[in-house]
Parts: sequence; structure tokens; C-alpha cells
Amino acid sequence: MVDQTKVLLILHAAGELLDERGFDELNTTEIARRAGVSTATLYRHFPDKYSVLKAVVTHLQGRRTHLAWSYLEQLATEPDWRRVVNEVTMVIYKMRISEPGGRASRRMLHYTTELRELGEAMQKNLAKEVARRMCQRKPGLNRQTAERVSLTALAGLMAILDLASDDPRNGKRLAQEGAALACAYLATYLD
Repeated sequence: MVDQTKVLLILHAAGELLDERGFDELNTTEIARRAGVSTATLYRHFPDKYSVLKAVVTHLQGRRTHLAWSYLEQLATEPDWRRVVNEVTMVIYKMRISEPGGRASRRMLHYTTELRELGEAMQKNLAKEVARRMCQRKPGLNRQTAERVSLTALAGLMAILDLASDDPRNGKRLAQEGAALACAYLATYLD
């Protein structure tokens, strides 16, 4: 039986260490120490640091994706869809900079093929749902076009949020610019 509290402590500790030291300096002994669990407990849940990393990335990406999905209904129904894009962008940006491992987890999506594929799959699923909401908002919009547009908008926005998350002085402004860019691009299809 998985002790969810201990797993969350391990993920939190690993996220903090990822942000502080990066992946190469990450080791299971230090993760266990920071989490306040024994290394045996860590190994009971995760066979190595790669599995911890995958769990951190999956957990954080899943939280962000779930949050984005919670805004999608508004995208289809809210008269001011730009407000929705701006709001969800800023909430995700704040999550990235405040959650342990938030910044590092995005960089880790490029570390292994498995993590890259995980990130791409999550982004494609989110893009399909955005496209569905776009088609609800604009019934004449072609589904394939909506999927291409939403994937492009999300990829661009996520890249800008990656930059914003790593720039403490200008991050908020970069995130706002990313939202503005996404809105300008989507306006052709949603207005």
C-alpha cells in the first residue's frame, strides 16, 4: 500500500532539490533526508532518482493541466475569452515559480525521451480540449484547424512561460506578454 503522505513529501523534497541544485546533483539519499524519510522508504516507492524525477514531473504537469482544464469551460462560454486566457496564464505562471520543482520540472521534460513524450502527450491532450472549446464557441470552425491553432498557441505560450519562470526580474511581464501573444493569435479564430 502506498503511503501518499510520504510520496508527497518525497516529491516536494525532490522538487526543492531540483530547483536548488539541478538534476545532476540530485541523489536519493539527499531527497530522503530532505523529505524526512529513510532511504528504504524512498526506495519502496521509487527504485531510483529517475523514477522520482518522472513522478515530480508527472505530478506538477498534472496539477497544471488539471488547473488549465478547469478554465476551459469558461473559454467556450465567457463573453471575454481573453480574460480567461490571461487569468489561466498568470495562475500557471505563479504555480511554476512557487511550487517546489516548478521551474526545473519543465526543463526536465527535455531530459529523457520518456519525459519529453509525457510532456508532448499532455500538451496534445490539452490542445484537443482547447480545440473542442474553440469549436463550441465558434461552431463553424473546422476541428482540425482548431486543433492545430490550439497546439500552436499552447506551445508558444508554454515556451514563453518557460522563459518567464527563469527570469525573476521580468517573469511576470513576460508571462503577460505570452498571454497577449496567445490572445492576438487566437483572436483570428475566436472573434
